[in-house]
Amino acid sequence: MQGDHITGTIWFGAECLVAGSVMHNHEMESDELRPYARYITKVMETVRNKLRDQCLRDVTQYPEELVDVLRWFDYNWSEFEYSYISRMWQVKSRDEIYQQHLTTVLFSETTAQALVDCLITEEQMVYYDPVLMLAIPRLAIIW
Repeated sequence: MQGDHITGTIWFGAECLVAGSVMHNHEMESDELRPYARYITKVMETVRNKLRDQCLRDVTQYPEELVDVLRWFDYNWSEFEYSYISRMWQVKSRDEIYQQHLTTVLFSETTAQALVDCLITEEQMVYYDPVLMLAIPRLAIIW
């Protein structure tokens, strides 16, 4: 799931869960997320009320109480967001991300060295030559 509207998608999912909806093919996950969704909607209501009160006061000042409520919301939102995403889609572990990073660095260094040694050309890279898909991993193994 990618895009600029993921927050809206997650918020819509939270509202639907609170209303009693079940996500298609994710019945068990929906039941697990429902209490979190109820809590995050209550937290959002508190934030809305605090912001509404602040709008009626001096808008150039942000009292510590408002900042604390926003921090509270941010923490709870990120917890809900992670819970929602990790139950609906596969999320990579820290080790998996690190291994992917190491592989990326290895292939990047191999590509740079292959260009220096004139084993591949920039033209091949620009046009995504399929030969590179086979050559770069093999070069990484022998270097």
